[in-house]
Amino acid sequence: MAAVNTVSSLPCSKAGAAVAGGAPRPSTCSVFYPPRCWSKRSSGNGVRAQASTTETTAAPAAEVTTKVEKVSKKQVDGVVTNKYRPKEPYTGRCLLNTRITGDDAPGETWHMVFSTDGEIPYREGQSIGVIPDGIDKNGKPHKLRLYSIASSAIGDFADSKTVSLCVKRLVYTNDQGEIVKGVCSNFLCDLKPGSDVKITGPVGKEMLMPKDPNATIIMLGTGTGIAPFRSFLWKMFFEEHDDYKFNGLAWLFLGVPTSSTLLYREEFERMKEIAPERFRLDFAVSREQTNAAGEKMYIQTRMAEYKDELWELLKKDNTYVYMCGLKGMEKGIDDIMIDLAAKDGIDWLDYKKQLKKSEQWNVEGPRGKLTRNFKHLNLDFQLLEVEGVRKLQVDAWFGTRRTMAAIRTAISHVQNLITGVTKGYRYKMRFVYAHFPINASITNSNTAIEIRNFLGEKKVRKVDMLEGVTILRSEKVKDELVLDGNDIELVSRSAALINQKCHVKNKDIRKFLDGIYVSDKGTITEDQIGWTNGMLLTQRMNWVEFLKPVVAMLVFDTLFALMTALVKKALADGLNHVVFITLRQFVAAVLLAPIAYFKERNTRPRFTTEIFAYMFMSALLGGLCAQYLFFLGLSYTTATLTATFSNMTPVFTFLIAIPLQLETVDVRSKAGLAKVVGTLMSVGGATLLGLYKGAALTHTTSSVQEHGAKGITSNSSSISKERWMLGSVLLVLNCISFSLWMLLQGKLTKKYPAVFSSTAFMTSFSSMQAGVVALTTQRRLSVWLIRGNIQIIAVVFAGVGVSGIGYVLMTWCIEKKGPVFTAGFMPLIQIMAALIDLFFLHEQIFLGSAIGAALVIGGLYLLLWGKSKEASATALLAKAVEQDGEKKENLEA
Repeated sequence: MAAVNTVSSLPCSKAGAAVAGGAPRPSTCSVFYPPRCWSKRSSGNGVRAQASTTETTAAPAAEVTTKVEKVSKKQVDGVVTNKYRPKEPYTGRCLLNTRITGDDAPGETWHMVFSTDGEIPYREGQSIGVIPDGIDKNGKPHKLRLYSIASSAIGDFADSKTVSLCVKRLVYTNDQGEIVKGVCSNFLCDLKPGSDVKITGPVGKEMLMPKDPNATIIMLGTGTGIAPFRSFLWKMFFEEHDDYKFNGLAWLFLGVPTSSTLLYREEFERMKEIAPERFRLDFAVSREQTNAAGEKMYIQTRMAEYKDELWELLKKDNTYVYMCGLKGMEKGIDDIMIDLAAKDGIDWLDYKKQLKKSEQWNVEGPRGKLTRNFKHLNLDFQLLEVEGVRKLQVDAWFGTRRTMAAIRTAISHVQNLITGVTKGYRYKMRFVYAHFPINASITNSNTAIEIRNFLGEKKVRKVDMLEGVTILRSEKVKDELVLDGNDIELVSRSAALINQKCHVKNKDIRKFLDGIYVSDKGTITEDQIGWTNGMLLTQRMNWVEFLKPVVAMLVFDTLFALMTALVKKALADGLNHVVFITLRQFVAAVLLAPIAYFKERNTRPRFTTEIFAYMFMSALLGGLCAQYLFFLGLSYTTATLTATFSNMTPVFTFLIAIPLQLETVDVRSKAGLAKVVGTLMSVGGATLLGLYKGAALTHTTSSVQEHGAKGITSNSSSISKERWMLGSVLLVLNCISFSLWMLLQGKLTKKYPAVFSSTAFMTSFSSMQAGVVALTTQRRLSVWLIRGNIQIIAVVFAGVGVSGIGYVLMTWCIEKKGPVFTAGFMPLIQIMAALIDLFFLHEQIFLGSAIGAALVIGGLYLLLWGKSKEASATALLAKAVEQDGEKKENLEA
């Protein structure tokens, strides 16, 4: 909270006994807000449990940007949380109780201060509840009474540990001639310093003080209705805040029966001395003063003397009018304002309702004006302007989940309004048909569409666009419609009407494609800011966004290829396969565990027995079996061949998915034929890799013998071929194991979508599984000793670089660009591994490896091409399925 300095003063018109006085809550308490209108705004962030948007007025309309920042739900800078309720009130202590009316005053009014120890944070203009001691006539505890807070947020003692009330003792005679005393007011009036008092709250947002330091605030109060205004005025003139300095006009009208009941008079006169230009004070003493016509001086009578000046202030955007006091006061004010408003052709009663309740905001920009009504949201909207910056601030004082969602809803609406008046919205829709081409003609000045030949029918289906939406046929793309408008709700609903018009009942939308579907959502005006050094800034930003996943996949491929080469060298130096897997997975688990804990601690699903079984099998297949077979095959072959077989994983995944009915094959279509041919090519290439080595293409002076079609004659070469074939079989089994793991992961991610936590659990389980296998099969302690730098580097690099950083990059790329894009980069691992083999490990490259690798890569890309074509053919269908659940809501909105 900002540092605060204050002038501390105890109010006292006349000293009295240290006893309290009280009054019931004022019978009316309301506020008028100024009309709402603003335009061309960008964004900023607010404080407390709130969100906001701001605007720099000098910024050109075309340069408007929007951004909503997440605001913490924590209690900061005085956010009210209402944690004390009637069943569990806070017990405070009375520190001060003094009478502030004269002896001859009609009734007693008291000012009292209670300790809160900072446990009840509140805002100026709110109320607290007080529960009097004792029981009612039914033998039940008394119910709470609400009282307006009479102190600023930091309290009369400037320590943020007290709260003050202004209470009038209620005593009257009923119709039967009996004297009746108000329960709570008399309880408070009779409190002694040091006595306990039960407090609830704080509550209320109707009377909150505006945050705009340049606002004009008109306060109308009678009697103890002065309480909330005293809290306002203390903050304005008696306190110094780092983040608030009042520079506007505060005008107080206070109505009382006699001069001895002028509450806090000395304080208000001191305020006039401090800021004579910013504070105006007018009393209306009904029993002692009269106007020029000889009428009693009520508060509305006093206001009538300034009616023209008040009306001019009311018409300003930053004028706020607060009323707190007797209920009849508002009617008297209405009588004054009706005639004044009529001179300007305004119905005062309707105008007042708009000021009090509308919460309607108008946004103006280069494309026009939009309006949105937020009356249904229980939020506080305030338009501020400080140093040329206009800011729309949205406050919610009780940070429940629903309230925070309401704030986000309001901010989203505001951002949509800003985008609409600056850029406009554009939806594109595509025709989808099997046998009967859909014909469409645009009519009624581009505001209606007539759809013909839908499913071969002869009737015309006509759809009128909603107000402000135009529709055109695309000039660049066949069978495409373009809907333009400023209001995103009207544009989206118009698109939904077209889609609904082509809806056929009793048809499965997953099989029946015919219709018109939304294919793209964007804006009319692109985000072009200007030319910078001969290059359009937005184009450069688009290139950066495009290159991010490309660079990420290149980094992953490089890390994986380097790991393959390092592990090949480490295994040759005597590092045990299972020990390596154990240590690698352990390093990865240590790296990912803290990341998963902090990143997903609020979103992590419950860890059930079913999830444990999935995790255990996932670790067994992907963490232990796949890696063990991979590294064992690597020790029998080369890094290049190992990387080549890794490209077979999508192929085996496809083959396994077919009997599980996770994939379909239609050989009559190009996509289905491509998948079949690609699979056969990859399998043929893998077979060639395992059975045929061929002539050495590099390092012909190597001791390794060349191999031809007739086979191998030397014993050493025969052993080499056997190891080569065994390694190939192991690598095929690795691909199958990894494919099963990927299918299992597909189900696991749906049940447990926390990716980092899932990976951390999997690496932990696989590390333990590999450790058990290693301890069972390797009884010698020496196998656990890491010897030499190459083995240490291999373990750390594989755990941190690949299992940690690499898989995070790969997961991010899959999320951003999809699995097809990610799989397309996998063959680069083989090229990088081949270069490392050739220049650093001095491994030979054989003819069979080159031909087989070409077949595997060619088959892989053919398979991926078929899958991408298949995905493109069903893209509109997928969108239609998604929209099918929304279209009823859009039509009813």
